Amino acid sequence: MTSDNENLKLLIQQLQQGSERAFTILYDQFSKPIYRNILRLVKDEDIAQELLQDLFLKIWEIRQNIKQEGSFKSFLNKVAENMVYMHFRKIAKDNRAN
Repeated sequence: MTSDNENLKLLIQQLQQGSERAFTILYDQFSKPIYRNILRLVKDEDIAQELLQDLFLKIWEIRQNIKQEGSFKSFLNKVAENMVYMHFRKIAKDNRAN
């Protein structure tokens, strides 16, 4: 278990330094379970895929601010959850405008 945590910390450090390889490895490792969580909430495959892509784009953009402490998976899930809520708020706002 420790080596998995050490590998993850190393990948996050490499991501913070701009490593596209580290980003790809993290995407491959975490995208499927996060996609399933998003899909469970939005119940639309296209929207879930779009939110997943937006999530990882955001991760790339804020990579230098990602904290080493705590669970990266929990961090990803929290950001994804917030993006889903923003998506639903936007839909509600658009519906009120019509």
